[in-house]
Amino acid sequence: MFYYGKNAQFLIDREQLAFPIRAKYDEVDYPTIFAKPIKITTQTLESNANCIEMVKFKLPTLL
Repeated sequence: MFYYGKNAQFLIDREQLAFPIRAKYDEVDYPTIFAKPIKITTQTLESNANCIEMVKFKLPTLL
């Protein structure tokens, strides 16, 4: 699904997300930018073929 008119930007001094963070769904915008990806996240992405199942059950919920 494509959303037109969204304008996400990641600049040196600020970020502008395309969609608002929805706290009612426990969404979080972490303030830290990691120089290297978190290992458990990359391992999960690399080892799962079913993205729906991965997002629902296998991605870490905390960093």
